[in-house]
Amino acid sequence: MVDRTGGLTLLPRLATLYLGEAERRRVRPLAAPTPRRTVRLAQARPQLKEALVGAYARAVQREAKAALEA
Repeated sequence: MVDRTGGLTLLPRLATLYLGEAERRRVRPLAAPTPRRTVRLAQARPQLKEALVGAYARAVQREAKAALEA
C-alpha cells in the first residue's frame, strides 16, 4: 500500500521477519521510547482450563522472545 500511495505503515516486529529483502530495507524503527503491547487472555471459568491456558501463555512468551532475539 505504501509503495502505491506513499505514507507509512506500522508493522509489528514479528511481521518484519517475513518481509523480502527489498521491503526490509525500507523498514525504519520507531524512536525511543519503543511502544509496547500487552496481551491478555480472558476466560469464563479459569479452573476448567487453567493448565491449558498456562501452557498457551508460556508457549506465546517463549516464541515471541525467541523471535525478537533472532
